[in-house]
Amino acid sequence: MVKLLSPANIITLILSDVVGDPLDIIASGPTVAPISDIMKAEYILKKYALVKKIPSRVLKYLFDDEFQERDTHSLVNINPDHYIENIMIGNNTSAAQAACDTATKLGFTTRIIDNRLQGEASDTGSKLGAFLREEIKKRKNSIDKCCWIFGGETTVTIHGNGKGGRNQELALSAAREIAGLSNAGVLSIATDGEDGPTDAAGAFVTGETMMKGQQAGLEIETYLKNNDAYPYLEKVGGLIKTGPSGTNVNDLVILFAY
Repeated sequence: MVKLLSPANIITLILSDVVGDPLDIIASGPTVAPISDIMKAEYILKKYALVKKIPSRVLKYLFDDEFQERDTHSLVNINPDHYIENIMIGNNTSAAQAACDTATKLGFTTRIIDNRLQGEASDTGSKLGAFLREEIKKRKNSIDKCCWIFGGETTVTIHGNGKGGRNQELALSAAREIAGLSNAGVLSIATDGEDGPTDAAGAFVTGETMMKGQQAGLEIETYLKNNDAYPYLEKVGGLIKTGPSGTNVNDLVILFAY
């Protein structure tokens, strides 16, 4: 793309939907010089026993000294008289900060903890639920309203044939950990308003969610094992439906004590 635009000066406005905001990966980084990592490529080829399966001309291209120089500078040296500027105008950090500012205005004592959440949604939900439980124990009889903000994007390894999304599964898993707690809640939501193949953006659960499920004859473990968070949350009133936002900057998870 840069070659096609040369010799014009280029300013790229970037919305990041990738955890950590690596510019060369977001939308394939069309105006970002590629970052060589020959050692990583060699490690992957050896780890998966692919060296002998790769054509010799490809290996020569990858590990030739001239390739590293060519790869690193192929974009930035196209024309010394023009410049390329990449500007991040939105990412998960900015979304988390906006959530923090809003929560503070609503009277919450607020902290942004981490915006690099990754891993299995159910495991992450359990860990965040346990985190909230411990924070509430520390509060004792405090009447302050608090919230802790996390961001990132988890994944779901599908074992069942249910309906749901990573945020719904994270929230339902967290519901187990905070069951029975008063004035505690977990919100997990996709910033684009679409969580998995559903019409929900995510879910909000409280210390009463699991009890409501039991009263409705729902076994939470069965729904989690079947990756079937949507119908469970629908029956207990936990789904959040916002409609598409048109912008994806990963997910937000907000833990509440109120």
